[in-house]
Amino acid sequence: MLNTSAIFPVDISEVDFRIKIYNAPADTDLNIQWIIAKSDEAAVDNYLVKEDKNKIDGTLEVAAKLIAGKNKFVRGDYVVKLLLDGQEKAAVPFKVQ
Repeated sequence: MLNTSAIFPVDISEVDFRIKIYNAPADTDLNIQWIIAKSDEAAVDNYLVKEDKNKIDGTLEVAAKLIAGKNKFVRGDYVVKLLLDGQEKAAVPFKVQ
């Protein structure tokens, strides 16, 4: 689970994100974005790594994960953003070192 001071080792296999959404109207667009905010190692800033999209309604817990796959995570500052109907509702930063 992420919190605002989460620091993960570069060899971690996945990062999990969970958040509870309350009273979303029917057909609400849910978008979860995994972004490398800054990485000197990969020479990228604000790079969208993964995006998950769904339609939701009601009250529910949303879970998402970023998996390293064959490659390790690059060192840097990351952020997970939650958008509902295109509006950012949460941004949770974390680091990979």
